[in-house]
Amino acid sequence: SSEARNATPTEIQNLNVEANDLSLENSKDPARIKIEFDLPRLSKDSVEIHVKLQNNTQKGELNFKEGKVEWGAARLLLSGVALLPQDSRKGLELNLKLQLEELDLKKFSKSFNPALELSGDLSGSGSIEGSAFSPILAMNLHSRTLKVKDNKIDRLQMSLSKKDKAIEINKAEMSAFGGAISATGTLLPEKTVSGNFWVDLK
Repeated sequence: SSEARNATPTEIQNLNVEANDLSLENSKDPARIKIEFDLPRLSKDSVEIHVKLQNNTQKGELNFKEGKVEWGAARLLLSGVALLPQDSRKGLELNLKLQLEELDLKKFSKSFNPALELSGDLSGSGSIEGSAFSPILAMNLHSRTLKVKDNKIDRLQMSLSKKDKAIEINKAEMSAFGGAISATGTLLPEKTVSGNFWVDLK
């Protein structure tokens, strides 16, 4: 559609939110939340978020339980708390833990529009912290081996963070092209992807 063609790669469309047993008071049973949306310029598959939320008004916390994000073959588990505005806290603060289950990149590559020439494995862990209106995402990613088109990469270890629009590659180490590579840099994923990198080849 023309709407999908004019969207930026990360623009959300067709957002749907479902909530059962949601309460603003202390609740014995957690609320069940489901969020579903499309990224039509980026993916053929919808993104689904499922989580159980339990409100603890005495502590000023929302507890995230059994959270998961599903996008094609990818499955990301999440847990932790959101701290509600209270006393010295002026806004909603996040303290969430993330766990990326081992991902088959060949299967996941088919979710993209168009499909990517990508295979191998990827797993990792991370966190989302800070203000809900300006969260900081941090991830550590690992791969035994992956292949991008005809280029093979072994023993990938990558640490990255994201705040606002920029993605910071804090450190990336891998074996490729017959040697060891270390890299750092910044990615700016807008309508086109740009970035600045420092690379060390050994």
